[in-house]
Amino acid sequence: MEKDLNSKQQTKVSFKDLKEGVKDEYGVIYSPDGKRMLGCEQKLELEEYTIKDGTEVICSVAFDSIVGLKRVKIPKSVKTIGEFAFYKSLNLEEITIPGTVEHIGRSTFARCESLKKVILEEGIKTIEKDMFAECISLSDISLPSTLERIEDSAFYVCRSLESIEIPKKVSYIGEDVFRACQDLKEIHLPKGLKNIGSFAFSYLAVENITIPGSVEKIGTCAFYHCKQLEEATIEEGVEQLGEGMFEGCIALKKLTLPDSVTSVKKGIFNNEVNIEHIVIPNGTKKRFENLFPSHIGQLEIDENVQGRSEEELPIPEEKPKRRLFGIFKF
Repeated sequence: MEKDLNSKQQTKVSFKDLKEGVKDEYGVIYSPDGKRMLGCEQKLELEEYTIKDGTEVICSVAFDSIVGLKRVKIPKSVKTIGEFAFYKSLNLEEITIPGTVEHIGRSTFARCESLKKVILEEGIKTIEKDMFAECISLSDISLPSTLERIEDSAFYVCRSLESIEIPKKVSYIGEDVFRACQDLKEIHLPKGLKNIGSFAFSYLAVENITIPGSVEKIGTCAFYHCKQLEEATIEEGVEQLGEGMFEGCIALKKLTLPDSVTSVKKGIFNNEVNIEHIVIPNGTKKRFENLFPSHIGQLEIDENVQGRSEEELPIPEEKPKRRLFGIFKF
């Protein structure tokens, strides 16, 4: 937390900073010691710019709404990029973020409508909130094996993105991360993934999806209105299916469930979804009839997978009663 606070303070720019700053021949302003890139003139008439080697911080809104700039080269000396640093740089087409960068603020490249190619080098651990939101031309992105978290709305409305491979170390995918990426047809979730946020994969073009058994939490409407989704497989280990998980998935015909599922939140489907096959392990029919009372006719037993009987299921621990001012509180 202290590290993040220091990074935020470093990225803030005052009028005094700009007044004391040193302007290069292109109108880009640096701090006197050359360690902070403070900002630039609004009419930066360049297609390509290389940030000076030795720069450690690209400050907040440094290239905000700059028109004309297509490529920016970031040196490996940079450790921090402030929030909204390249926000709405409408002509920016490609960017490489070196692995030396330790902190990136929110919405760094949001609404860069011409941004097509992004390379995140090895060392990057987090894609921050709204980082590439509404980058409507983004079609080519390379994610590093070091990546661990993808925060809320990171790729919101990246409608030109067709496929993405989530690296193995990613354990957290926040809310709305790929929401409305309408051309996204292929997405592979890693085995170590633990959290899928609400609406994380809503309005996609995927036809099938496999949710790894490592997932502990699935938010509301995670796959909402994926209208081309035909088949979904939940792997052994997942215990709870989220509310409205497949709502509006009108093409969904087959759902394969593991023995580990013991809880299904309300409205996993809606009336638009005409599911034909809900495949369950042998010996679990009674349990899944209780979990899917409106879809008993669609339950199908997989004779090759043996599930636990009702007697074998763990009994939920009873919460101890707490005594509060002479009254039992539940």
